[in-house]
Amino acid sequence: MANQPPPADDNPRYREFRRQVLLSQQAPITGTQVIMHPAFEDISFMFCGQVSKACLMVGDDGNLWPRLLDMDVAHDLASIPVVSTMKLTLEDYLGVDFSDIEITFEVSNPAGVTVLDIINALANECARVIQTSEGPMPLAEALNTRFFEGLSLMERTGDALKGYIDFGS
Repeated sequence: MANQPPPADDNPRYREFRRQVLLSQQAPITGTQVIMHPAFEDISFMFCGQVSKACLMVGDDGNLWPRLLDMDVAHDLASIPVVSTMKLTLEDYLGVDFSDIEITFEVSNPAGVTVLDIINALANECARVIQTSEGPMPLAEALNTRFFEGLSLMERTGDALKGYIDFGS
């Protein structure tokens, strides 16, 4: 029998991140250092606007990946430092013409932005109609079959974070 990964919510990287969140609340991080939840490296989510289809890539069989909505990790805080607002921008390097518009949106939660808050906000943004070279269409359609591939270049700006959502095909 092949080695099975630990259950998604019992992932050692997630446990360590939760421990770091607690420590950061006792001794707040100063400066510009930002640590994002490692679950963002494991999330499989096509830009389709349906949060129920977001999964955690655990194990080799994609048919058995657990839905993010069913996992406790979905409700984990998304970052250290814990922030109530994030401003996220979609990267524009895969041929989608965003030259005339900026695909930027804000994620807010007074108790601290969670992993699920970010995926929910992204799904809501997918329904937004944008102007493309082919005419107006929902962002999800413009992105075609591209997948969420994580967050990058996250930086602290006062009490908020800003950064980019990476995607690939």
